[in-house]
Amino acid sequence: MAERVPLILGSVFVTVLVYEFFKPKNAFGDVPGPISRSWIFGNMLELQLYSPYGQHEFEWQKQFGPVYSIKGCIREERLMVSDTTALWAILADTGDFRKSPQHQLINKEVFGNRSILYVHGEKHRHICAVMNPAFSTATIRARVSSLQACAQHLSEKWEARLESQSVAGIFDIFQDIHETTLSGVTDAVMGYDVANDKEFTKAYKNLVITGAKRSKIAIVAHAVLLALPSWAIDVLKLFPPREFKTLLKHCHASQRRADVFLKSQIEARKLGIEPENDLFNVMLDSHKASAEVSLQEIKDQFGTITVAGEDTTANSIVWALYQLAKNPEYQKKIREEFVEAQESKRKEGLEFYESLPFLNALVKETLRFYSMVPYSERIAIKDTVIPVSQPITTRSGQQITQIPVKKGQYVQIAISSYHRLPSLWGPDAEEFNPVRWLDDRTKLGDKALGPYANLLTFLGGPRTCLGWCFAVLEMQIVLCELVRKFNLGLPENSIIEPAHAISLVPIHNRGNVELPLCISCI
Repeated sequence: MAERVPLILGSVFVTVLVYEFFKPKNAFGDVPGPISRSWIFGNMLELQLYSPYGQHEFEWQKQFGPVYSIKGCIREERLMVSDTTALWAILADTGDFRKSPQHQLINKEVFGNRSILYVHGEKHRHICAVMNPAFSTATIRARVSSLQACAQHLSEKWEARLESQSVAGIFDIFQDIHETTLSGVTDAVMGYDVANDKEFTKAYKNLVITGAKRSKIAIVAHAVLLALPSWAIDVLKLFPPREFKTLLKHCHASQRRADVFLKSQIEARKLGIEPENDLFNVMLDSHKASAEVSLQEIKDQFGTITVAGEDTTANSIVWALYQLAKNPEYQKKIREEFVEAQESKRKEGLEFYESLPFLNALVKETLRFYSMVPYSERIAIKDTVIPVSQPITTRSGQQITQIPVKKGQYVQIAISSYHRLPSLWGPDAEEFNPVRWLDDRTKLGDKALGPYANLLTFLGGPRTCLGWCFAVLEMQIVLCELVRKFNLGLPENSIIEPAHAISLVPIHNRGNVELPLCISCI
């Protein structure tokens, strides 16, 4: 059977090629956009593989405006959208758009068919309602000390590493930051630190490494995935390629870890031990009270939260540290305001970190300038129209104020491009400048698209990331801990560029995913 797998899947691939070639063109073809130089790849190589990420996308936005068409793989038409009016329509709870089937298939296989990343409609609203108490301001405020302990563990690790060196050490911080945020999210949100769980941490580390790589084959595979019948997916699961095997290993490790943890919590409750106010116990309370949430639904959130709550936050911290190392004056400002706030003793806990203006400006600017998820795919589930804020002149010369979308057509929520709009972020939107958040340069308007500073980092509408406040707090705490204890600098002849993987990762000298920094104790 195994030797027949390539033939079977190859036949499916040829079928997809034939279908894509002969299917009728859609309405997006009349919307201006860049020329495609490849029938197979369309504009996907320029969009996804070029480093630094955005080199082509930002130029396309300058040339064609905040709404334009691009070619996907195998002649597929897609719409790139960063126009605020159009984004409102797409993100609103109208039932017109959903996540793409490719992403949903991956979400189902990796996280489970009850994961909050997979379910939609009433089921999604129900799970959100059950999970929301675990992400309330009061609950997050109670997790400050837990996050501080994780950050302190990292700084102690760096201090120990530097003790044996007489000069500033140069080492890669990428994996260190990921380990810290993984401990932070599992301990603070789920009451369980995975640091000593070798099976889970190994599976997760392999997932991060695999997710940090993207190839031409992966881009085509992503396009073909949609057309694979269920039996072909079952074949893939029996004889998975390396990348798919990594995803499945993480899924199995997550399910086993969740099983063990849930059993221990249920047993503790039987013994009368007071439960923590973490995510799993909040959901267990709901299960115990009315069985509105099943144990399988609870288990399916474990892998979801570890990936969604760790990877993007870790890489946001990595990019913030890169900018701090690049700009020593930023480090000085954060140290000064930290000491001043500490000496005044005006605030503590969550409010203490919120009271540091330059730190928060740096966090916001990092999330704006480095969009961890550069774009998010949506598919129309029925015929609809997308309104735009300014008329678009089509290739045929017609001026339109709304774009017709047919059922099954794809739209890209262009998060990175939205974060570079001069109309929102100022004339220097293409530069990294935290001061824009302190001098009223940003124009947020009356309607914010996202929950935090009008950024789309955490999306918006009903699919807004539940843990956005937790992610911001974790960034604040880790950055404060490291900046007040270490001097950060960039090694000579070190070129760091952003590349698109699962999220935006640093590529060192056009080679590996890593961020080497010069680090010395203060």
